[in-house]
Amino acid sequence: MHSDELKELNEDHPKLSVKEKRKHIARHLWEDFLGNSTLHGLHYIFEKRPALQRFIWLILQACMLSLLIWQTSTIALKYLEFDVTSSIELVTEEEVKFPAITFCNFNKYRKSFINNTDFFKVIEKKYPLYENENNSVDWTKYPKINDLNMTAFIYNVSHQMDYDNKTKKGMLYYCTWKGEKCDKTYFKRTLTDMGLCHTFTPDKSNNSKVTAPGKHSGLHLRISVEQSEYIGFLEFSAGLKIRIHDPDELPLVSGLGFAVMPRSHVYASITRQRTISLKSPYKTMCEDKKLPGVKKYTIAACYELCKQNYIAKTCKCQPFYMRDIKYKPCNVKQYINCVFDLEEKYSSSLDSHKCECPESCDSMNYDPYLSYGSFPNVASATLYATSENTTLEAFRRNLLAIDIFYEDLNYKVLRQDPAYTLQSLLGEIGGLMGLFLGASILTWTEFVDVAVMMILTRLGIHK
Repeated sequence: MHSDELKELNEDHPKLSVKEKRKHIARHLWEDFLGNSTLHGLHYIFEKRPALQRFIWLILQACMLSLLIWQTSTIALKYLEFDVTSSIELVTEEEVKFPAITFCNFNKYRKSFINNTDFFKVIEKKYPLYENENNSVDWTKYPKINDLNMTAFIYNVSHQMDYDNKTKKGMLYYCTWKGEKCDKTYFKRTLTDMGLCHTFTPDKSNNSKVTAPGKHSGLHLRISVEQSEYIGFLEFSAGLKIRIHDPDELPLVSGLGFAVMPRSHVYASITRQRTISLKSPYKTMCEDKKLPGVKKYTIAACYELCKQNYIAKTCKCQPFYMRDIKYKPCNVKQYINCVFDLEEKYSSSLDSHKCECPESCDSMNYDPYLSYGSFPNVASATLYATSENTTLEAFRRNLLAIDIFYEDLNYKVLRQDPAYTLQSLLGEIGGLMGLFLGASILTWTEFVDVAVMMILTRLGIHK
């Protein structure tokens, strides 16, 4: 209401009380709003028209408003489900960083280093080749065995990379990286539940990237598994377990690696897939948790650390491969009586299902495609055996070869996107308001504005 209209009201109704004047002004504000509102059909309900016509418009408005509320609630619930959809993108790079390659010998302890020791006698008694009823150990016969430092012991008695041409001992028989010869310095030692493992790390020479696919731009290894050092009652298989992974990831060789055996030449061509997931409140609810001793979060690493914590808590000591230091190191008795058993039984334990390990938000998977050939061939093996002054059979039963390389330099990106965004929600609500009521957000703002003005007028704040 304009000031001149207010002045006219005071002149025409000088005897009205202040309360009645405020009521009259508020009613005038409402009538003025009805005449100018952008909401279709509203004024037909409140203007002085035939009752039937006003009733019909009221029914129509109520139906349209009901449809609007129904449809809006439906799409709002759809939005609140936080569904995701996936898109695939192909990314090509000119140069690619080579992944870490961790491999472990199936045999944990070299027989020549522990034979006739108390440790050998204990594991021989505890883990015979065939199960029997009496496999308990009389620890009183070995009073000094618990003085053994398990970490230092594993580093010392496990298979090493150094290959000695005179003694024929050591694993790294031959190595090339991108066509150039490499040596043991390209590998770092890593402790896992398989004992001492070795990880290929070309970063030492700032030469960790490849610019072409194929085996000539990859890693070639010839490894001796040293079967003469195997302890038969601990492991039936001979060969290596290999895991290809991101350099910042935990090397989970025993659970996720693939096996290669002597007498074989394995070609592992790598393809990559990057997965990008959505955080809460979307259904994937990904989260990159901070894991002690681990640079990059993965679900597998989370479960592995959960397993390690469970073992450490149950055995009240820390296995030699555990990264988070919370307990004192396990001695030989604790390791053999408790840790070793729990490593085998953990997967069937209910505690293994109590770990909170959400999906990773950004992960890169290295998937190897394996093909095999016989290695070495008889003619080559005969020549090598003669030059190495060893028997043909001894040479063939220990040696294996593996080539690891990129199949191509592109990779797939599997990206999760919201199936229904806030923009989609607002757009559909706006369309529904326009369809059913011919309204917009500003229309509802007009209702708020007139309601506030009427309240302020009745309270005497607005004059």
